[in-house]
Formats: sequence, C-alpha cells, structure tokens
Amino acid sequence: MTTMYLTPEVGQAMQEKVANYSRTMPRSQQSTDGILGISDIGGCREYARLRTLGTPNSDVRSLWKADIGTAIHAFLDDAFKAAYGDDVLTGVTVTCTYPNGATMPGHPDLVFPAWSVVVDIKTVDGLHGIRRTGPTNRQWTQVMSYGKALHDDGTFPTDKPVRCVLLFVDRSGREDDFVTFERELDLTVLAEAADWIDDVTYAVTNDEQASKDKPIDFCIQYCDFYSICRAEDAAPEGGLIEDEDVISAADLYLEGMRMERDGKSMKNEAKGQLLNVAGSTPRATIRWTKISPSEVPQHWRDGYDRLDVRPIKTR
Repeated sequence: MTTMYLTPEVGQAMQEKVANYSRTMPRSQQSTDGILGISDIGGCREYARLRTLGTPNSDVRSLWKADIGTAIHAFLDDAFKAAYGDDVLTGVTVTCTYPNGATMPGHPDLVFPAWSVVVDIKTVDGLHGIRRTGPTNRQWTQVMSYGKALHDDGTFPTDKPVRCVLLFVDRSGREDDFVTFERELDLTVLAEAADWIDDVTYAVTNDEQASKDKPIDFCIQYCDFYSICRAEDAAPEGGLIEDEDVISAADLYLEGMRMERDGKSMKNEAKGQLLNVAGSTPRATIRWTKISPSEVPQHWRDGYDRLDVRPIKTR
C-alpha cells in the first residue's frame, strides 16, 4: 500500500517561485518602473500618480488571477493565429495620441488589418455579470485607444470604420461561451481619457494628491499602495458600499435568487404534467428514476421518484 504524505511546505515553496517569476514578467516590470500605459487609463488617479512617481509598493498582492489571464491569452493567441493565419496580428505594440497631445503605449490582443477590427480580450470570473451590465467605460477606452492608434499609424485602411471589439472569456472554466461587444471608434471616449491623463499629470507636476477613485473596501483588497494611501481612512463597517463591481455582484445575486424561486415554481408546475412520462421531445429527454430509501446520520430519508429532464446536445 502506498503511503501518501501531505507536504504543504513543498506547495508553498513552488507557489513562491511562480509568484516571483510573475513579478519579473514585462507587465509587472512596466508597472514597477512607473510606466503607465493604455490599460491604466480610467483607473484610480492617485494610484496612477504614485505609480508614475516610482513609489515602491507598500502591499504585496497576489497576481495569480492575472497569471491565469496571461496563460489564457497565450493559448487564444495560438488558436487565432492557427485559424486566421496572416489575417491576424498578435503581439503588436502601439502608441495612442489623445486630443490633449498626450501619448500612451499599449498592446492590443488581436488586430485584423484588412477588416479594421481590433479585439481586446478580457478574462473574468463568470460571464453573467458582463452579460447583464455590459463593458465599463474604462474597457471601451482601452480598446478604442488601440483602434485610434492603429488608424493613425496606417495599420487600418482609411476608407473603413474602425471596429472595436471586447471579447470576454470565463477564466473559471464554468462557461465555455465567449461574450463579445462591438462599437465603432468614438473620439468622445478618448476626450474623456485625455481629461483623466490631464488630472494625473497635474497632480504629478504640482506634487498634489490626485483623486482616490476607488472605494476603500476595494483598496483594502486589491491596491498595492493601500498602506501608504488609505490605511488611516476609516474602513467601512457595514455602511453604504460604493464599489460598482460589488453593487453589480449583489444585484446579480438577488436576480439569481429570484430566478431560482421562479425556476423551482416552473419545475413544480411542469412536474405534474410529466408524471409517469418517459421518452424524448424535440429538445429534451424525460425519465423517472427510482431512488431507494436510505439511512442518513440522524434521520431516515424516504425513497422517492426523481425526475431528470436534460437538454439534448446538438453539437
């Protein structure tokens, strides 16, 4: 018989190696070096100011979700290059010039020059929320910045509208559908980005604090500068939550509870009409399974007939 040992110290050592490697990757190094890019626009302006000044991190945050996203991006790059060949460009570096003359570097995920299409891939935990709320202004700003840069540098033809696409992928693996949103390039969105850049630039130039744009509960959990930026602020104690992501998640949970109640009611209504029915409809298989009585610790559970209705897979 093989003996199994639990060795948490081995896992911890390997986890630390991965975390250290992650912090040497280009995206992490760029952040450490205080270089802002297109993906930073629309975030917390005080965070951007501290990052621009090269302020050392006061807090160490896990990069594991970002690492998973990087791995998914690499796989998708290979998949799309295999599918589209020379029609798609990956690993492109662009520079966007905003209405105020400021420039920012960035790295669009997928570029289709002949079609004037740029795609920015977002990996998220579950897709129900994004289906319900749609992309944020920050996400549109990012992909539209790429679109303008590609138009300005001649990658896209001038006789076609620039199509900006956001592609959302579930990194949790619970869903395999891709969710996409598309808009044509809108320069008013980039004007708002220019205002954000001006605010950060003014704060850096005049040695003033910029706006702290995230709720403190977000900062506590995610910000690299929490301890030197907001640790002295009063932490929320069951008060009003301002984080839009949390608000959306709470609304989604409530909607899920309502759907669960409605779904249970719908199932009970249908169950009466399916009593002793077995077979197939064009979209479902129907069967009844006899569940034998069983003894569960602390009580006896009676046997029952369990209805099983499943969608028929068409692919």
